[in-house]
Amino acid sequence: MEAKKFFITETGKAEILSINTCPICGAARDNNLESWGFVSGCWNKAPLLCGHGFWITENFNPTDDAANDEWQESILILPEYIPELEALGYSEAEA
Repeated sequence: MEAKKFFITETGKAEILSINTCPICGAARDNNLESWGFVSGCWNKAPLLCGHGFWITENFNPTDDAANDEWQESILILPEYIPELEALGYSEAEA
């Protein structure tokens, strides 16, 4: 079984790569576009319905041809919920 890891961001949030639901409770993102933040073709950010954090996608290769774009999904967990992540077996990844 693969180890469950997270990275600490510059703002103190825990980032879990390549997932699209809350790792704590399984909640989905808020699909109401009014709640989203975004820069077209670069990134999207939506709150998780549970309030534990945010779902984000980031384009690491923005191009004029969307077929060549390189998107990555992840979940950002707010700092106050990091102990809950750790209780579920997640640990901070080595830098």
